[in-house]
Amino acid sequence: MLRYLNKFNNYYNYFIYFIVLFFFWVSINTGSKYLIIDYSKNNDFGVILNLFRALVPYFFILFFFIFFKSNLRGLLKFDLIFKLFIIYGLLQLTGLIYIGENFHEHYWIVCLFALLFFFNFIKKKKDQKLLKLIFLYNNLILLSVFIISIFLVFKNNIFSETLLYADHTFNETYNYEQVPRSTGLSRMAFVLFIFLNSFYFLKNINKQIKLLIIIFNIILISIILLLQSRGVILSLILSLLLINYLFKDQNLKVRFKYLCIIIFVPVIIFILYPSLQTVIVEKYGYSVVSGNNYNQYKIKNLNININVRGDFFNIIEDDTVENNIARVSSNRSQAWKFLIFVFFNKELDENLKIALKQQRFKEDEFNFKIKKNNFLSGYGPQADRYFMLNSTEGMGNSDRVLGPFGSHASNGYIYSLVCSGILGFFVFLALNLIIFYKILKIIFIKKFYNFSSNPYLTSAILIILFLQFRILFENSFSVFGVDMLFLMSSYLIIEREFRNLKN
Repeated sequence: MLRYLNKFNNYYNYFIYFIVLFFFWVSINTGSKYLIIDYSKNNDFGVILNLFRALVPYFFILFFFIFFKSNLRGLLKFDLIFKLFIIYGLLQLTGLIYIGENFHEHYWIVCLFALLFFFNFIKKKKDQKLLKLIFLYNNLILLSVFIISIFLVFKNNIFSETLLYADHTFNETYNYEQVPRSTGLSRMAFVLFIFLNSFYFLKNINKQIKLLIIIFNIILISIILLLQSRGVILSLILSLLLINYLFKDQNLKVRFKYLCIIIFVPVIIFILYPSLQTVIVEKYGYSVVSGNNYNQYKIKNLNININVRGDFFNIIEDDTVENNIARVSSNRSQAWKFLIFVFFNKELDENLKIALKQQRFKEDEFNFKIKKNNFLSGYGPQADRYFMLNSTEGMGNSDRVLGPFGSHASNGYIYSLVCSGILGFFVFLALNLIIFYKILKIIFIKKFYNFSSNPYLTSAILIILFLQFRILFENSFSVFGVDMLFLMSSYLIIEREFRNLKN
């Protein structure tokens, strides 16, 4: 009887953890703006719902300190990575207080600390099964969001001749918040591919399950190709090479056959999808006006066209190297250069001024010049957005891009520099290098390790490596969001394995 009671208590505790994690997911894609809205003028259901979602991290911290105050000292003992994240957050908070503006942006520090408290509590349980369940639960929620989002995109896109990555669905909002972008959907598909792929090579796995994994992975990779996110496609190529190394204990013929199937079938689907769109449009008509921002390549002697986004390889031979890099990076390189110059010099170089004039933005409409200098601890959370915002009348390209160089840093390290200063940059760099070192230790030093027997560890390693690559082109886990949730749940699995290897 006692055994069944203990088991019930374990399942009850697991349920509570999943509820808390679910509410963290619910709070994603809101923001600090809901803390300062005038609710006397705007109080419809969508705004009130978003306020509740935004307050979830505050509720958790309050709950944590009330119910665990008797054991607070033990629960607040963090490992090195969590300590570095805390320092990273405190430096941003220090910068925010020093600057004396935008105090509502403390929201992002609250979100970071709430996640750290939660995952540190999970770590203290020392329950390997719980770590795996948390990781699995994250993937299941991601799968649910992905299925709903990609269904809405295909529902509209299949009746048009627009490239999938440029579908108008990505510009729509739900309850005042934008639906996931094409890059976000690509990331979701890739993370799900990594997770499923790690189970394919599991020993003694059922053949029917293997077949289902192949089918799902073909669908996921096809979607990645159709969304044409260059960073995710490059990550996919690199991950396939690493997967081949990690599962080297498997038969070479089996690995080669599997990789051929999940590569060539999606390529064929990518090639044929525009033709399918054309057939459906001819039969049922357009649902939207199609765009033309793509290059079309015709296969010789076949009535098939391959449509590739116009800026995929947007290089002009007669132009400068800097301009070509800016085009290929979708203006990211200019955003990085802009923020670095602003942080250190509070002014723009001549090339940035020329780019500003070409787009007819006014330099005086930036607000970075009125800020105090704070090189050590930066300018607080979301400072990149405030620096890049340009309020030149009539020049906002869209509701999302309100400046000539984009709306945010698009690089986690530059984000850490601007928001938490030079100290925060080195703290953020250090925590990434330590995680990377632990992964390398597991992969290369312990060469005898059989990754086929531990799919959770394998997928955790690949997901973190992907996120650490992605952070070079997106803010990623430098700020609260999906990437940070996956980083922390993956890190706990890697940290446990690292400690086991040391022991």
